[in-house]
Amino acid sequence: MRSTVARAMILAVGLSAVAGCSTTGQRRVSADMDCKKLDTPSNVCASETTGSIKPATATYAFEHAEFGPTLNTPEVFAALARRDAASEEIAKAHSMIMPKVNLEAQAGGLSERDAGYRYGSSGNAYSYGLSVEVPIYQGGRAAAAMKVARADHAVANEQAKDVMLSTAYNILLSQALVGRQKAAIAAYDRQEKQLRRLRASIDTEVSAGAASRVDLNDINRQLARLSVNRQQARIQLTGAQQTLVRYGAPQEVNQGLALAARMPKSEAELIATALSNNPRIGERLARMDGAAARVEGAKAAYNPNLSLQLGVMGEESSTYGGSRDHSGSAVVRFSVPLFTGGLRSADIRQKQEEERAALFERDAAVNGVAAAVRAAIDRQARAAEMLRLANMEKRNAVAALEGVKKERALGERSVFDEIRLNEDITNADINLANARYESLTAEYTLAAEIGLLDDLMGAEVSVRKSARAAL
Repeated sequence: MRSTVARAMILAVGLSAVAGCSTTGQRRVSADMDCKKLDTPSNVCASETTGSIKPATATYAFEHAEFGPTLNTPEVFAALARRDAASEEIAKAHSMIMPKVNLEAQAGGLSERDAGYRYGSSGNAYSYGLSVEVPIYQGGRAAAAMKVARADHAVANEQAKDVMLSTAYNILLSQALVGRQKAAIAAYDRQEKQLRRLRASIDTEVSAGAASRVDLNDINRQLARLSVNRQQARIQLTGAQQTLVRYGAPQEVNQGLALAARMPKSEAELIATALSNNPRIGERLARMDGAAARVEGAKAAYNPNLSLQLGVMGEESSTYGGSRDHSGSAVVRFSVPLFTGGLRSADIRQKQEEERAALFERDAAVNGVAAAVRAAIDRQARAAEMLRLANMEKRNAVAALEGVKKERALGERSVFDEIRLNEDITNADINLANARYESLTAEYTLAAEIGLLDDLMGAEVSVRKSARAAL
């Protein structure tokens, strides 16, 4: 009987390497061919993956988002990273049709002692094994997996676009809010100057006996209330500025956007544009494609599978009882599930219900976007009317103040009347600021709902450039 014993000073070296063989042949296709329409799963669109098919870029460049200028914020970077991660699923699905190569090898020292001999024998030993598995027929599994991966990548792409639009929308709304609060603070400042000028005049009239201390008290009470209102406006301004500071965006509204003039005019055109471009609908459509592909995958999972397995293996040792054995093999492997206990039908029914759910979610998204577009159109019309009325209110208040000043000089009006008219002008200025804010908000909301906010504004929403390495 022979026993193999490990001794001191024996060197054991183990090597295990797994190599994935991935070769893509040169395919000559016309420049205008849509690779997504190709039936064979080996045709991978170069724009769909950043893995072994297409190397990833070192940074997220200005055009990297593929749907307009990139806003360099962590939220956008995260969405783009998720999109690129989803693209790797395409490369993984593509690998299903490629040969798999595996190499295992071991080498080291060996010491042997036989029961019939006093002295042992030492030497070297090694073994190796190389196997290759070539898929021949997979029953549609790879094609279904490729469709699922492409649909998931489309979902991630639409989500990234939604994050982009949401970020731009939040920046624009915050800029509009900053403009409104600054306008309100400026109106309070103008009112304060008017009241202080009026108080100086009343001081002179009190000294001359033409006015009473009651008038001065009215002015001082109005100034105190004015200070409180201005502080409230500054608090709201700070909140709006915080959002812009977080995004590194400028605080001034770009008055040259003129989004309303660059959008479709009719409700039908706006809704049609939204249904074609809104990223929420695009995401739901992609999820429908993914659900349909998963139904195909559930059916294909139980189809026959055929593959060719090639192998080369051997071992050899240099001891006195050494052995040498080298061999090769070629095997065709065929497998097909015959009975799954109802698992196959249950899996297919589950995926079909998920497909129905994706269809209903698409319908809900369409209804929601259409309702949001109609609401934004209505809000835009009401904001325009509000702006017209606020301008009218301002003109009337200014005219009334001029008349009151003349009448008070004749003794026909009181100081309180002039104080009240000054307050009316300030309220009109604030209403004007609110109307302009509502008008801008309506424009931004409508542009965001039709999915064209980023395209319409171009590169107007600028943010601080942050180094990719710092993230």
